[in-house]
Amino acid sequence: MDYPLLLRNFLDGEGRLKQMPAKHKMRAYVYLWAASQLRPGHRYSEGELNASIGQLLAYRDPATIRRALVDYGFMARLPDGSAYWLLDPQPTLADMGLGDAASPKAAKQGSGPHHEEGSAL
Repeated sequence: MDYPLLLRNFLDGEGRLKQMPAKHKMRAYVYLWAASQLRPGHRYSEGELNASIGQLLAYRDPATIRRALVDYGFMARLPDGSAYWLLDPQPTLADMGLGDAASPKAAKQGSGPHHEEGSAL
């Protein structure tokens, strides 16, 4: 998916998010885009994840996107917030109630937000 094209009205000249979209579907694209910029298999500390997300933003609020990535099932975290990692498979628009495409994640039980290490997907 061409996220820079979809998000062109929300990105600055350097490709950083200049404002969070008001519409839910566009916010979902922001989360899909942000997750696609992170490294699969890497365990991030909260500070490292904030720094990585912060590089994607032209404003200073990485916590909002960090929380959404966990809430929407893009990432999991330890209960104390000391480590974050991308989940596989990643959610789709359909998983977020915004599309009609079939999704492997939607068919699995227990795929709600706030997955913790060792939880089944």
